[in-house]
Amino acid sequence: MIMMQIGSREANQLLLCVAKWPREEIIIFLSEMMPCIPLLWYNTDHDTNTTPVMEADTKARLELIAVYRSSLLPSETHEVLPFIDLVSRLAQEHESSCRAVIESGFLDTLVHVCDHCASVFAVVTAVQHAVGILLTCQRDWDVECAPQRLGLVWPRLNPSMPLGETSSKMTQKTPNARKQWWQTNSSIVIIERLSEIAVIMSTQELRSSCEKDMFDLAFDLLIFCDLGNFAELSMSYLVQIIAIGGNLRRTLEHVLTLMPYHNKLDFFYRIIYPLSPLHVEPVPTATTFREAVKAQDPNQDPVEIFVNFAMDVADRSHENAQAIVDAEIISLVRANRSRTPNFVSYVLQRIQNAFKLRQEPPINGVHRPRAGTV
Repeated sequence: MIMMQIGSREANQLLLCVAKWPREEIIIFLSEMMPCIPLLWYNTDHDTNTTPVMEADTKARLELIAVYRSSLLPSETHEVLPFIDLVSRLAQEHESSCRAVIESGFLDTLVHVCDHCASVFAVVTAVQHAVGILLTCQRDWDVECAPQRLGLVWPRLNPSMPLGETSSKMTQKTPNARKQWWQTNSSIVIIERLSEIAVIMSTQELRSSCEKDMFDLAFDLLIFCDLGNFAELSMSYLVQIIAIGGNLRRTLEHVLTLMPYHNKLDFFYRIIYPLSPLHVEPVPTATTFREAVKAQDPNQDPVEIFVNFAMDVADRSHENAQAIVDAEIISLVRANRSRTPNFVSYVLQRIQNAFKLRQEPPINGVHRPRAGTV
């Protein structure tokens, strides 16, 4: 009965009823529904390793999907849309229902939908709308459980973002497509993009208003670091992001986690080497970073700011931690230990926790090749 109401878009009474439930009960209700949606693309040929219990559960859910499909209106553009619409409306009811929607796995479901319907405009639009609702609902609590790939479908929440025609067209590209596009196009479009980034970086309101734009900004800068003439300027913006902190810095941590190992290694080495007191000649990257930190708080130690950023990145994945160790973060810390007592032991403990090993990570052992660029 419930699936029929959802499929036919006659679920107003159901919505009013569910919205009155405690958050825990809403989560239970939605958690029962979420596994049904991927079955819209169910293929029996791919399920050769299922157990009898799993088969029985899948069969029961497929029966619910059959009921859902039978109730769809003839004018429905895509069969998944009524479900997305209902859950999106539930998220708009109040903060508790919005939390319940997140915690029930709705974002994971949206990722699954995007995997199958990336070319269906109506579905992509519905997903964008749904994610926009969730981002609008949450202001004082964390949604880091959101899958990283949702960065590709987050809607732009700030229409005043100074994006040119090229950047606007690229908003729906996947990271790989975006990377290939930058690498194969002329330097003129990269200069235009860096000009946009300069405006965004200089305007606090723009820096803090749209996660999707910040995701693209950080990703593009990391790609530009490999493009010769643009490396130094791109690094200057990236170290400013670290100094500024807040959501912008967390976005950079997030994007770094998505990058291949060699990009992470190169990024950290480009900062660690210039920051080292053993490096006598000034390097623009280090100078820019120190000035940016001073502009935020003259009493802050730039090395501590950077190392804490590196440790936060290391916490996100084993590969992150490995790249940071291989970029010789320990050498930087040891060279600066006179400034802060116990700094070395603190960093070693953070790295050890990131590796999830009982013994100390291979700091003095054999490392992977260093990128060797500054």
